[in-house]
Amino acid sequence: MGHQEKNKGWKEGLKNRYRLVVLNDDTYEEVSSFILSRINIYIIITTILMCIILSVTAIIVYTPIKEYLPGLDRTKLKYDVRALNDQILLIEDSLRARQLFIENILRVLKGNHDTTGFNEKIELAKHDSIDVNKVTYEDSMLRLEVEKENEFTLFDKSDIKDIEALLFHLFTPVKGVISREYEQAKGHFGVDIVAHQNSNIKAALDGIVIFSDWTLDDGFVIAVQHNNDLISFYKHNSVLHKKNGNFVEAGEVLAVIGNTGESTDGIHLHFELWYKGTSIDPTEYLSLN
Repeated sequence: MGHQEKNKGWKEGLKNRYRLVVLNDDTYEEVSSFILSRINIYIIITTILMCIILSVTAIIVYTPIKEYLPGLDRTKLKYDVRALNDQILLIEDSLRARQLFIENILRVLKGNHDTTGFNEKIELAKHDSIDVNKVTYEDSMLRLEVEKENEFTLFDKSDIKDIEALLFHLFTPVKGVISREYEQAKGHFGVDIVAHQNSNIKAALDGIVIFSDWTLDDGFVIAVQHNNDLISFYKHNSVLHKKNGNFVEAGEVLAVIGNTGESTDGIHLHFELWYKGTSIDPTEYLSLN
């Protein structure tokens, strides 16, 4: 009986109302007053504590601070570290492959490349494209180096006999008018062909695309490796339709004529042929007009 009365008294006590008065310390004038009860005080304190708990929990869960607290799961941090490590390894592999690619191109242009079995590689590429890493700035520097070397290179006409049969089967990359002839002595290692806007640029021979990207001077450029150390370049395009490693057949569309790059003054194709590190005058083997 006494226990019941005690519980009843405690419950009634929760409902008892109290007045909290705020007085001016100097004049004892009443500034404000609040009517409270025990249950109101419990509710206010509980609400404040819940807000603090929720705020702290949100900070721990949604901010990186949780990674510095001992005893918490660091699975995400471990995953991020592993992902970064994998990316570093991929970048290293890409850099090694790119360096090897540049060295191979340099050997081809200098005539030191072994082309044994190249026909078989092309036949294989007809069924499956080859994955070749993109080269942008490095390829541009390589081309500049090769061009400087060829300013002092004497072309040996006897070497051309090895590929004359191949050259006489060249496909005209685009029908148009020659605006500038081949001038090796002046550093112009190809011919400029003016054609209608949006004309398609086509491959001169069967081969594999070894470069397809943007360069500062020549805009969008495509280079194709053919049999017997022969390479063709197609510069200043507006659109590229082929990627590195794609096999192309003679007459297949590579790009769209354009006016890209800093070393251009109008819509045209700059077409080059290189054989063992020496440029060839394309007009000797093509009917461009």
